Amino acid sequence: MPQADSEYTKSKDFKRVDIIKKQILNTYRSDITRFAKGYKEKVEAIFDDIPSELSKKNKKFKITALGENARMRDYENSFMWLADGMISSLCFNASDPSSVGLSMYLDRPTLKCYMCDTGLLVTHALMDRDGADNTFYRDILLDRLGVNEGMFMENIVAQMLQASGNRLFYYYRSDAGNAENNMEVDFLIRANRKICPIEVKSSSSDSVSSLKKFHRRFPNTGQQIILYTGDVKTADGILYLPAYMAPFL
Repeated sequence: MPQADSEYTKSKDFKRVDIIKKQILNTYRSDITRFAKGYKEKVEAIFDDIPSELSKKNKKFKITALGENARMRDYENSFMWLADGMISSLCFNASDPSSVGLSMYLDRPTLKCYMCDTGLLVTHALMDRDGADNTFYRDILLDRLGVNEGMFMENIVAQMLQASGNRLFYYYRSDAGNAENNMEVDFLIRANRKICPIEVKSSSSDSVSSLKKFHRRFPNTGQQIILYTGDVKTADGILYLPAYMAPFL
């Protein structure tokens, strides 16, 4: 990535940057082939499916996307290989966010899998698109890609939170019999001795229903936070912050 940044700084050549990023992704694939002995195919399957899983409204990694009979117990080591190699970042579902320690209540089958570098996620997601002209990354900035830009925003926040020393957790619950129990909160962090729920929004019109449901279910948790593209404000007890402030939480 430093090479890609250097190329852009020197020449503003998006085509060259895109080529370098694709080379990095191909290097990742070569490393998987060389070092993921015994479960290369599983690691490759997860790596290839990261953009697809993140593009869904529910970004939980659906293990059956890797095969009808796929089970998390068979793929857990492959997820960890990608995380240990700093290729991906794993975000675990903490089933009891009111507990003393989030790590004590992990529901491992409902994990999310981000890319450690959001720039590489963009290239990975659009690998079949020609980045030969300088409109490629401008389309990203101007929301003209025709894909779920929310996946990139959420990945950016995951990258910043992890770089700030946070282990990644989120909260997910599904209850077919009671819609009030259906919710997903993007991230959970500890601040001032309390667990704070964080939602990431790529649009100011996005719903905050999950955050409100979470607060009703866990009223003793900390400050509710939304990271979005607007300015600092407070509304209905929710603190709204620009996404770039994630490292300071």
